[in-house]
Amino acid sequence: GMPPRQPPSAAAPKAPLAAIPGNLPDLRETIAGCRYAGRCPGVTERCRSTQPPLRQGADAVHGFACWLEEGALP
Repeated sequence: GMPPRQPPSAAAPKAPLAAIPGNLPDLRETIAGCRYAGRCPGVTERCRSTQPPLRQGADAVHGFACWLEEGALP
């Protein structure tokens, strides 16, 4: 039979990824909102209070969870 389909390559991105300033949250703590709220320059009160749902990216391989990306600002 045919070999199993291989996932897309995790090749290096075309442009360097930007670093997110700040400290990582303690994963042992329960966080009400988005885990990036403390480090995101576009944070809103909605980000701090409600975790955004995970959505499928345009390439159908990657996902994202961001209120700003979906345009659903409070």
